[in-house]
Amino acid sequence: MKRKLPLGISDYKKIIEGNYYYLDKTLIIKEILDAGEEIILITRPRRFGKTLNISTLRYFFEKTDESMQYLFQYQAIWSAGKEYTEKQGQYPVIFLTFKDVKKLNWGSAYKKISSLISDIFKQHKYLLNSNDIDIEDKSYIKNILQKNAIQEEYEDSLLKLTELLRRYHKRNVILLIDEYDTPIHSAYFYGYYNEMINFMRNFLGGGLKDNVHLEKAVLTGILRVAKESIFSGLNNIITATVLNYEFSDKFGLSETEVEKIIIEYNLEDKLAGVQQWYNGYIFGDKVMYNPWSILNYVNRHREGLQPHWVNTSSNDIVKDLIIKGSTKLKQELHQLMSGESLRKVIETHTVFRDLDTSEDAVWSFLLFSGYLKAFNKEQKGKNITFEILIPNIEVQFLFESIIIHWLSESAGSQRVQQLLQALLKKEIEIFHEILQDFMLNVFSYYNFGGEDTEKVYQAFLLGLFVNLHDEYEVNSEKEAGYGRCDIIINHMTDKGKPGFIIELKRLSHLKNETLDEAVNAALEQIEEKQYEKALIAKGIKDILKLGIAFDGKRVEVKQG
Repeated sequence: MKRKLPLGISDYKKIIEGNYYYLDKTLIIKEILDAGEEIILITRPRRFGKTLNISTLRYFFEKTDESMQYLFQYQAIWSAGKEYTEKQGQYPVIFLTFKDVKKLNWGSAYKKISSLISDIFKQHKYLLNSNDIDIEDKSYIKNILQKNAIQEEYEDSLLKLTELLRRYHKRNVILLIDEYDTPIHSAYFYGYYNEMINFMRNFLGGGLKDNVHLEKAVLTGILRVAKESIFSGLNNIITATVLNYEFSDKFGLSETEVEKIIIEYNLEDKLAGVQQWYNGYIFGDKVMYNPWSILNYVNRHREGLQPHWVNTSSNDIVKDLIIKGSTKLKQELHQLMSGESLRKVIETHTVFRDLDTSEDAVWSFLLFSGYLKAFNKEQKGKNITFEILIPNIEVQFLFESIIIHWLSESAGSQRVQQLLQALLKKEIEIFHEILQDFMLNVFSYYNFGGEDTEKVYQAFLLGLFVNLHDEYEVNSEKEAGYGRCDIIINHMTDKGKPGFIIELKRLSHLKNETLDEAVNAALEQIEEKQYEKALIAKGIKDILKLGIAFDGKRVEVKQG
């Protein structure tokens, strides 16, 4: 019997006790302990196992009433040596995750953070019963627990709690902070960046800088926010980004690990497709896969290869950066989407303010957030450059959807409705006129080219037709007759309404083809493949067949 897949489960104890599928990453414990630095910041894109690894560290280090050795005795860390295993369950641990601090304004974010801090103090409420804690400190703890503390007290709380735990346990503290930068992302996007940065600088800086009560501090996030903003004055820190070799195989799945899971679930014949869709990330010198995409694919493989990771977030910042970006940025993005690499300066410290003015900062943000991969490092003077590429088909899908959405928005909602009504009323000349207008005015913003141009046109039309989804079913590349039709549209309930068969063609200059010849070829394909059978099978008798041919910004529409 195959083991259950841990979809959405990031608690190490639950995975081990529940006998879920687990690829052993416990040697991260050894790598943490071997690191000479006291503070370790590890940045990886979302859904690459950061929370699971932090959970693993917590169960390993935390001193509890119940021994947790059974969670590790069959894992790799238990064979690493006594100098590591003897540290299991020996430390007071502070564990804090900011993953849910995604608020629209500073007031709501501050309230959420203060509540999180209160919850941490509740975990250590036993301090109130200790003779080692004086009355003044107990009063401070009560203020935090009752959420009566002032902002300065919340900002000092991380440092204060490490001090109190060290005093009580007579041992230095392990500090684990997951997704430390999530609140900063939201603050940047929703316009309260300064307030959030000021709070986090005091909260994290106070808890980390020259803190004699710390044994180790491990922080995870997507980005390293500029040192002068958050980590000012920290000397004993190591930062491991996707460009560094440290921890390179501890987040995500290696090619060997992906092959292992594919074989265990009898999907060997799908491996090549999995590699094309989800492969391509480079961490240090390791090729890695996104575990979220792999687990979801294995779980839903009957549905075929499709995007999983890119749909786990709104991607709002990415959309905003691309849509507001310069013409040069959009042209370079098109190069990437065409499979070409770019050589760019990569800034390892993210200053969110620079995203509005520096394209190097934008490319760096996209790299560290998981939308690009970097390789072939070169250093010229003070600048470090890398070649960058889109890592796989899944991320390519996201960029295409952003661009198509932008083009559709640029067309204007009123004009879109006019185009759709012309189609539904079978007013083909008006439909053609409006579509040609879109080609001239919208596509002038972005220069499409290359072998996949037909897919871009198809995606653009689907972006327009999505406005019909309240009443109409819109299908693309669906099996019909003896092939796959580009676009099929039919009313969801009323079989008396017309159905539409649409086939697209891009003009072939190699064949010296004219637009008229291309559109006729589209109509001939509809007839030859008998695409109308798909609508006839649904009981639809009124069927309109359209051929649409494109040549750059020129378009021809013809009814069959």
